[in-house]
Amino acid sequence: MKNRILFILAVVLCISLISGCKKAETVKTQASDIEISDTEISEEVSAPDESEEAVQPSEESSSPPVPKKASAEDLAKIQDYDSKYFVKKLTAEEKYRFVELYEAVSEFRESVAFYTPPTDEELTKLMILLNYDCPELIQINGDYFPEYGPDDTVTLVKFSYILDKNEYSSAVKKLSTVLQIIKEKTEGKTDYEKEKIVYDRIFRETEYIEDDKNAGSIYGTLCLHKGRCEGFSKSFEWLTRKIGFECITLMGHQSWSTQALFASHSWNTIKIGDNWYNVDITCDNTQKAGVMTNPPNYGFFNVSDDKIMALRDIEKPLIGLGVPVCKNEDLDYHIMNGLYFKKGEGTPENLKKMLKTHDTDQGIQELTVKYESEDEYKKALEYSRNVVDSYSVNESGKGFKYLIYRSDLSKTLIIDVMRNTDNVSGG
Repeated sequence: MKNRILFILAVVLCISLISGCKKAETVKTQASDIEISDTEISEEVSAPDESEEAVQPSEESSSPPVPKKASAEDLAKIQDYDSKYFVKKLTAEEKYRFVELYEAVSEFRESVAFYTPPTDEELTKLMILLNYDCPELIQINGDYFPEYGPDDTVTLVKFSYILDKNEYSSAVKKLSTVLQIIKEKTEGKTDYEKEKIVYDRIFRETEYIEDDKNAGSIYGTLCLHKGRCEGFSKSFEWLTRKIGFECITLMGHQSWSTQALFASHSWNTIKIGDNWYNVDITCDNTQKAGVMTNPPNYGFFNVSDDKIMALRDIEKPLIGLGVPVCKNEDLDYHIMNGLYFKKGEGTPENLKKMLKTHDTDQGIQELTVKYESEDEYKKALEYSRNVVDSYSVNESGKGFKYLIYRSDLSKTLIIDVMRNTDNVSGG
C-alpha cells in the first residue's frame, strides 16, 4: 500500500515537471516572436513606402550658389589694390567677380567662367575697370567676348590678348626702367613738380597714333613712344600712382572732333593735397606724325570741371561708382604762373608785355598763354604773328625768329624761339 502511494506521487511530480517545461518553452517562444516582430516593424518603418511618390528636391536645393564675397586674400591677387580708386568702390560680390577676371588675365587664360554669373551691365562695368583702373594689364586691349546663359546672365568671357607671355615679360622689364628714371627725377621735388615731370615725359616722348595695337597701353606709350588717349591717360595714372599720388583714368566720349577714329576719350583726375584736378595730355598734344619738337601747352593741366567738361561726358558705370569733383584752380598751370588772360585782358598790348617779361638771352622759350574768352583768342590768332615779329626786331633787338603753335581746344598759344631754321612744323 505504501509503495503504491509513492508511485502515484512520483507520477504526479513527473507530470508537473513536464507541464512546467512546456509552459517555459511557450513563454520563450512568445518572447522570441516579440523580438522578431519588433525587428520586422523597425525595418518596415525605415524602408520607403513604394506606394507613395518619391520626395522631389526642394526649390532651394536647385537654386544657383550664393555669390561669394572677396576676402583679403582674394584682393591680394590684384597688383597695387590700394591704388585702385574704382575697384575699391565695388561691392564685396562684385570684387570677387573682378578678382576672377583679373586672375584669369594675369595667367593669360583664354577665358573665365564665373562662380556666379554677372549681368551684362555689371560685366561692362567690371571690364571698364579692368582696362582703365588696372593700367598694369598691358597684355589686353580691352576687347572681350561674353557668352550668355538662358537667363541672359554672363556665363563665360573670352579675352583678346595683344602680347604673349614672352613679350609681356620683356615689356615689364622696359617699364621698370622707365619707372626708375621717373623716381630718380622726382626725388625731393614738390608734388606739383613731380606731376609736371610725368606730364612732360609722356608729352615730349610720345607721338599720337590711334591705330597701333599697343597705343592704348602704358607699354606702347612709355616704351614704344606711340599712344592714343587711352595710352596717355593710363600712363599718367600708372606713373603718378607709383610715385605716391591718388590718380584715376576717366573714360567717356568727346564731341569736339568728328574726324577722330574713336569717339571715346579718356583723361585723368589727380589728387594733390586735398583737391582733385583734371589733366588731359591728349588734348594738349600738338605733335604731328613724325614730328616730336612741339612744346607742351599745358592747356588742360590741373583744370577745373568747368574748363574741361563742356564737350565730353563720363561713362555711366564710373558715375555710378562716384567721380571726384574738381573745383579748385590754384594749381592750374596758366593761372598759377600768371599766363592766363581773363576776359577783357587778351589784347595785343598785354601779349607784348608778356613777351618782354619772359625774354631771355636765348630768346623767348616755350611761352604758353591761355585765353578765357573765345573771341579774344580768335583775335590773337590774327595779330600774334605781327606782335611777336615786331617785338623781336624793334624791342628785343636780338633778332630771333619764333614759331607760334596753337591749340584751339584749350585756347592757348605757344611762342618758342626757332632753334633750327629747318624746323618749320609749328609756324
